[in-house]
Amino acid sequence: MTRTLLALPGIVCLSVALAQSPASPLAFEVASIKLSSPNPNGWSIQTTPGEGFNAVNILVTNLISFAWDIKDYQLSGGPAWIGTERFDLIAKTARADTAFGGADPKTLNDARRKTDSDRIRERLRTLLADRFGLMTHQASEEQTVYFMIVAKGGTRMKPTVPWSGTRQGMSGTGRGHTQAYTVTTAMLATYLTNTTGRLVVDKTALTGKYDWTLDWVPDGPAAPDSAGPPPTGPTIFTAVQEQLGLRLESGKAPVDKLVIDRINRPTGN
Repeated sequence: MTRTLLALPGIVCLSVALAQSPASPLAFEVASIKLSSPNPNGWSIQTTPGEGFNAVNILVTNLISFAWDIKDYQLSGGPAWIGTERFDLIAKTARADTAFGGADPKTLNDARRKTDSDRIRERLRTLLADRFGLMTHQASEEQTVYFMIVAKGGTRMKPTVPWSGTRQGMSGTGRGHTQAYTVTTAMLATYLTNTTGRLVVDKTALTGKYDWTLDWVPDGPAAPDSAGPPPTGPTIFTAVQEQLGLRLESGKAPVDKLVIDRINRPTGN
């Protein structure tokens, strides 16, 4: 008998032959799962030294998205409670079963940190299968996406000068503001996907790295008790066109999805 968990592109595909122990996926040594107490401080996910994992006030949908490294819009199916009931989860791994001897993830280089993260995600997928009875399959569904193209007049992003090693990546100082240094358009598309909540497909054909600043007014008030009139300014779509020289055009494209076939409330500790 074989149980298969299919993952999306870029994610480890687990094919587990139950009769063949060498093919067994990585798993946590011990894990505690319990319903959360009311928590006004939101939720958190944290990987811990030794390929451990802690989650506080977490939705099961968040756990699944983290385990498969996907976005919310790529997950479908399942009962309503996976998006309403919250849990606290603490999971640990035996030191002898870790890749780097229990080293703190903060001390690892990028390649080792990625390996450590991939191993933790695999352990979490095993936990979801064992404790929640999760079964899934992969599907592709045509959805509305944004195609990112170069606007008329060309890009307004500044090509990065030879990198000195002091600046790279993106940082924000508040809602509706971000700065980028030595960033590709693929990285920008990922950022805009997270910002708009819809997949952004890079169609610019730009291959360089760029520096840019982006300012816009997010949807909704800055805070529930904000005093005075709401802020005015460009939407994210206007800002991308006016400040970066790019456009987001709505269109249709196939999107890889993870579909939940079965899931139960977690078994006891």
